[in-house]
Amino acid sequence: MSVENRESLWDTDDVTREELLNLIRRLPEEKLPEAEALLSDLVEDSSEDIVPVSLKGIWAGVVITEADIAEARKEMWGNFGERF
Repeated sequence: MSVENRESLWDTDDVTREELLNLIRRLPEEKLPEAEALLSDLVEDSSEDIVPVSLKGIWAGVVITEADIAEARKEMWGNFGERF
């Protein structure tokens, strides 16, 4: 693969799996863990695998009172500043 081909590879969205595999095959053995980490991150970041879940109605039937809110605040802020 010439330098021109390599540059065009990154300049287009038309990269094929075979072209990527050819680049991976040319990597030195010591670079393979780094390549694997990068590819794993790309796979994990893929938004195609994320399915949105509707939260509409998640609190249906739940009644939160002022007393509940006060208790939660007391728990959260109860010992604020005591470490200093």
